[in-house]
This record gives sequence, structure tokens and C-alpha cells, in this order.
Amino acid sequence: MKEIQNGITRLLADAVEAEIESESCPAWLLRPGRIECLAMWETVSAIYAALTGLVLPEQAPSREWRRLDVLLT
Repeated sequence: MKEIQNGITRLLADAVEAEIESESCPAWLLRPGRIECLAMWETVSAIYAALTGLVLPEQAPSREWRRLDVLLT
């Protein structure tokens, strides 16, 4: 599967006029924790609880990470 992804990424470089970042995790994709939210933590926690019925952990567990296969910039 990784070989297919890499092949498509190489072909994409020929097809678009943009910088290509592979295996990227831009800042907007990271889940903020208490430190990043500062004064908004209570609001963010309340919204999360209302949407999910769960308590938002103060830090994202290490198993929780996101990345994009390809990011065009």
C-alpha cells in the first residue's frame, strides 16, 4: 500500500504546480490540549462533552496523532 501511495505522490508532482509535503501533520490538524487552549479550555471541554458525551483529556494520548498522506502548499 505504501508503494502505491509513494507512486501517486511522485505522479502528483508532475501534475500540479505546488509544493508537496508527504506524511505531513499541519498545525490545524493537531488536537489542542489545555496548554494550547489556555483560557478557552473550559469552553472547548464543554463543547467536546456536549458533542461526544466524553471528558476531553488535557493532553492528546500518544496514540492519537493525525497526518495527511500528501499536503499541497
